[in-house]
Amino acid sequence: IFIELPFLLANLHKLHEGGWVTLGAAGVLFFIMRTWDEGRRNLITRLRAESEPLDTLFDRLDHHKPVRLPGTAIFLTAPRLGAPPSLQYLLKHTHALHERVILLTVLIEETPRVPPGQRIEWTPLGHGFDRLLIHYGFMQSPDLPAALAQARRAGLSIDLSETTFFIGRETLVIDRNISWYQRLRERIYAFMFRNSMRAIDFYKIPPERAVEIGIWVAAEPPEMRTA
Repeated sequence: IFIELPFLLANLHKLHEGGWVTLGAAGVLFFIMRTWDEGRRNLITRLRAESEPLDTLFDRLDHHKPVRLPGTAIFLTAPRLGAPPSLQYLLKHTHALHERVILLTVLIEETPRVPPGQRIEWTPLGHGFDRLLIHYGFMQSPDLPAALAQARRAGLSIDLSETTFFIGRETLVIDRNISWYQRLRERIYAFMFRNSMRAIDFYKIPPERAVEIGIWVAAEPPEMRTA
């Protein structure tokens, strides 16, 4: 800092000569990126709060057995999530589940590339459920059909022609009982979220094999809001 500080002081006079434009643009970009990062983290926190622990779900399935449909259902979930809201909504409204349910999580690692041999983690959970973790590097593009084909070669019994992907499509609800600044940030995040790439496109999921389930979610968890 002792080396950089003299350079900063020597260039302060350039702020009123147009340097403020660069600083202003950088500040806006930082604000937008920070809003997206915090909004995404808060959304995942909210989804975790609304998820159901798997042990609780399995106990409920033992006492109130739903109709089991032929085929496989894949639910995309966030890391360390129990039964995702999309699964709970489907079970609540249809009282049915597929014979095979896979809770699938895509993890983007802090490395450019993940070797194919380290991509798949598969854990049987019982009650017809499996957890599947798929690892990618930050320079790789997720391709779920290709990853599932690799998982099948590794021993996971799955037929893509009899598989349906269930994807939660969140609609963010803005709380009016918060400060104007926090409400502004939530509106900006909601706008970016609505215009972001859909999970179907990002993960290269065949549209004819996908079902989106609408979920209303508060833009930010109550415990993380400021009055």
